[in-house]
Amino acid sequence: CTMKDLGEKVSIPKVNKFNPPPRLLCGPGPGNAHPRVHAAMSLPQVGHLDPYFLELMEDIKSLLRYTYQTKNEFTVPVSGTGSGALFACVHILFPMASH
Repeated sequence: CTMKDLGEKVSIPKVNKFNPPPRLLCGPGPGNAHPRVHAAMSLPQVGHLDPYFLELMEDIKSLLRYTYQTKNEFTVPVSGTGSGALFACVHILFPMASH
């Protein structure tokens, strides 16, 4: 049901432009993001099937191989939670412990 269905006419309220003052967040979270992060968040999104995304993933894979000093072609970034990362680490270090 909409406001029109209720027979009421509600005008759009005038509100101030959202412009929060700069703050230094020092609590346990959320924290301040670097200005480069804010700039990156304002860029257009790239879909997972976009050729640019696939090119970016290849760059990330090569950087991961360098970071972990491996030539294994099956080095892939996997998104997940911290718990997921810990599980993956334990599974790799102690393969029989996860069975």
